[in-house]
Amino acid sequence: MTRTLYRTVMGKERRYSIELFPSLFGEWIVIRTFGSSAKPSPKGTVKSYDASEEEARQQIEILLRLKTKKGYSPSTIHEM
Repeated sequence: MTRTLYRTVMGKERRYSIELFPSLFGEWIVIRTFGSSAKPSPKGTVKSYDASEEEARQQIEILLRLKTKKGYSPSTIHEM
């Protein structure tokens, strides 16, 4: 599962992506990447590990709510 949100700050577009992956050891990994949409590589990456898929999905929902409050929104223009 991948969710990508966009926001314009001072005339520049920012990108925030959240990905969910199962690990080989039964954990779930949430990877958050963020940075400018104009640059191919992200400015930052944060990984967190959860014991269950339910915990990981709850974490993602919280992150999406926080980012939406900051002005990020999904955009169909950028989806591939």
